[in-house]
Amino acid sequence: MRELRAANAHVDEAASIAGSAREEVERIRNDLAVLKKERDHACTPIAPGDLLPVQSLEGIDVALQALDQRTRTRAQVLPPAEQRLAMAEKVLEGLVEERLRLASQVSPAQVVPEEIWIKIWIWADILSPPRDRPRFPFAISWVNMRWRAIILRSPIMWSHIEVSLDSSPQLLRLRIQRSGPCLLNVYLRFRTWNRNWNSTNGGRERLGILLRELSPCIHRWVSFHLGESMWTTSSFDWPMFARAIEEMLGNKSNLPPISSEVKRGGVCVLGWSSGNGLAAAALANAHRLPAEGQKRFADYIRAYVMQEHPSIFFGLPLSPTLWSPHMDGSIPEDWQTPFYTRWITSYFDHGELASRNVHVLSYIVPGTTRAPSIYNTSVEELSEMIDEGPQELAGMFTTQAQANAIYRKSLLHEGVRATMPRLKVSLLTGDATCSFSLNALWSIHDDDEKNGGGFVRFSIIPGVNHFMHWDEPEKDFNAYMDASLL
Repeated sequence: MRELRAANAHVDEAASIAGSAREEVERIRNDLAVLKKERDHACTPIAPGDLLPVQSLEGIDVALQALDQRTRTRAQVLPPAEQRLAMAEKVLEGLVEERLRLASQVSPAQVVPEEIWIKIWIWADILSPPRDRPRFPFAISWVNMRWRAIILRSPIMWSHIEVSLDSSPQLLRLRIQRSGPCLLNVYLRFRTWNRNWNSTNGGRERLGILLRELSPCIHRWVSFHLGESMWTTSSFDWPMFARAIEEMLGNKSNLPPISSEVKRGGVCVLGWSSGNGLAAAALANAHRLPAEGQKRFADYIRAYVMQEHPSIFFGLPLSPTLWSPHMDGSIPEDWQTPFYTRWITSYFDHGELASRNVHVLSYIVPGTTRAPSIYNTSVEELSEMIDEGPQELAGMFTTQAQANAIYRKSLLHEGVRATMPRLKVSLLTGDATCSFSLNALWSIHDDDEKNGGGFVRFSIIPGVNHFMHWDEPEKDFNAYMDASLL
């Protein structure tokens, strides 16, 4: 609140300065307008020149010279005044933006019903967790006894498990117990306060103890994340983590690397819909791995498939005719996401796609050639797969620059290509999908051509929509295989 009050004071001061600068510019412009009017009036003859005495003509010339001098004087001070005004308005704009940012962090809520808290926490739990997310339930449980009671009977709030060498095995065990039957998102962090902890001085033993706490609940894992931190250096014992993870996961599959003729072995990285942003981010940082990690990528990553990629998740240009239920204010807010669920799973009848004309795309109204994918799914299955709660739309639109940088790096960065020299990149989309996937295809095709062409293989699959893996799983699998065996 102190920062917000200070920001308000700074905005008021900057607004006053900008107002004064604006008044100064306006005065100068008014003065110049008056001087011009006076000069035009002085130049207007009231009688034929040959009837005026010499003294009158000389007086007119003197008056005109005086007016010209005054005009030049005022005109000289106008550009500096306009520059001061532009600078003052820029400062004011920045302060207003900062005030808005601070105001957004101040919550007016003082008393919130218990059911609202539960909804907020459950919703927050399914969002991409911030770095300190695993500490959140502990912090909530310390606020007051009411919150502690709520959080202890909400297993889902304990479903984000973060582990580092500094973690307490007992606290980790408590967290796993409190998560009950929930599915888990596990984060293995490389940071540690003891930078010298490695496989020769107790690091491996410590890591083994922690991973043994995790392994009994491995059947509940839905994601496993590896993360580095400021403590990670070139001397960090990466092999220690790699060996420990392989031992815990029981990595006995003997997955073969890419063969010399590139027909066997290796893995394919697949991104679908919004997942394309995550897949691109993983590949975009491959060249930053230690040498051993880079070698693993080079030996195993054979293909990267972008499927049904919305423009927004790559920071690509958005079509001026873009439409979505979430963008239509005429649809009640509570119905926008249910509407979107039915709309995004529909089949669309587009015009001639080879024309690459945005106006041949059906942006709003689905076609009637086939029922939406959602109607082939039972109510029970839908309840397990779909969350029609609040959406992260604001974050999507405010991270366009970052998303575009990641996309370009994943496809065009020389270091990334050198790390995975046998990587084949493909783009798959259906010809009956929603418009934003086709807009993105055209944008990526343009970028590929601008950079020499041929790095991305484009494939438009007939008769399928955004959910071809639901309605046409065999066709979808064959497309993956084709992309992996290029």
